[in-house]
Amino acid sequence: MVEKLRIPEDVAWTTTEQLFALIKQVHGDLETVIDKLSGPGGGGGSNVPPQELETVLASKYTGNLAGVISVPVSILARLMSNYEDYGIVSKLGTANQLTDTNKLWQPHIFQNHTVYMLIGTFLYNVLITDNDNQNLFFNTLANSAQPAAGTIYWIQPSLNSTKWGIPGAPTWNYNVAITAPGAGAVLATHTVAAGVKGYIFGISISVGEANVFLLNWISGGTARSKRIVFGSQGSIVDVEEVAMNAGLLADTGTAITITNINAGGAGVVYQADVLVGES
Repeated sequence: MVEKLRIPEDVAWTTTEQLFALIKQVHGDLETVIDKLSGPGGGGGSNVPPQELETVLASKYTGNLAGVISVPVSILARLMSNYEDYGIVSKLGTANQLTDTNKLWQPHIFQNHTVYMLIGTFLYNVLITDNDNQNLFFNTLANSAQPAAGTIYWIQPSLNSTKWGIPGAPTWNYNVAITAPGAGAVLATHTVAAGVKGYIFGISISVGEANVFLLNWISGGTARSKRIVFGSQGSIVDVEEVAMNAGLLADTGTAITITNINAGGAGVVYQADVLVGES
């Protein structure tokens, strides 16, 4: 049985941190969430109707949520229970962007995650297309709404994107072994489908001698590459959760390849594969 912690009637939630800390503490148990949000002042039980819970929350929380909640508290709590990060918008944003100058995010880490925002009396959620250190970029909000300074937001992983950051999962492009390939031979290739970008999550190379390889792709019309150096024969399998080409995604309809710089020796076997996701 989950212990139920009630909020004293004289306690006011004055900061976003207090609200999120409370919800984070009880996530996964809806009855406990409702009970904690209601407290003695809201009837003291899990059967308190949503509209009364809203009134209690508004009366106890004196920050941005007070008086503007149009979502039942039980639903709001569940939505907020599994957040990755949260904050308060620093300045007026746009229908596609918000800024939080208190953040120092790793660029691109929230691609294809979801941001929720409480703007006026409405709760918005929209897909994040990219991020830099202090900005989230997302699909256009309904009604061209704009997050004002002071807007509460939180970020959650989208379904199927908790590991890779894209809908679904990447797939390996398997290739046959090649004996004594010429210089610049294409050992592995994947063509990005129309209308999407290519995310490179992994490579596999096996070679019977020293050589230098290139992981190649095209981003923004410009050829890009990463060098992989083998000082002797060997094999490597490298899989990353953040795309190797994050920030320089492969253009739609272009090829992602692995090539060898020097010609292979007589009778020496080469093989390479590439792990690619698309979104």
